[in-house]
Amino acid sequence: MNASEDRVITQAIAFYVDGYETSSTTLAFTLWHLAQYPDIQNTLYEEVATIAEKHQNTLSYETINEMVYLDMVLQETMRLNPVGLTMQRICTKPYALPKLPGQKEAVVLQPGTSVLIPVYSIH
Repeated sequence: MNASEDRVITQAIAFYVDGYETSSTTLAFTLWHLAQYPDIQNTLYEEVATIAEKHQNTLSYETINEMVYLDMVLQETMRLNPVGLTMQRICTKPYALPKLPGQKEAVVLQPGTSVLIPVYSIH
């Protein structure tokens, strides 16, 4: 195997593991929260049962897409327990950060600058 094949294999494994890990962690936190709040669990159960019955108990994109409360439960779980603590982005155009009290001049981010965003702090 050459270096480019190693890189492709490594990226494929990382893609699989990252996707699996984030989904399973979110699901685990969702189940934990539902166990803590049986009233929310009951409301979610009613929504799932009602919409599933409407679609002859078939699981499809359309069925899940109608489950608004399920989406809210998952979104709140991800807000409370983000699986990624930080996001990294690359600045694409000059951007002046707002000046802080006592700061003489604004800090300007230049294109190519790596920016680390603390997701958990924002939530």
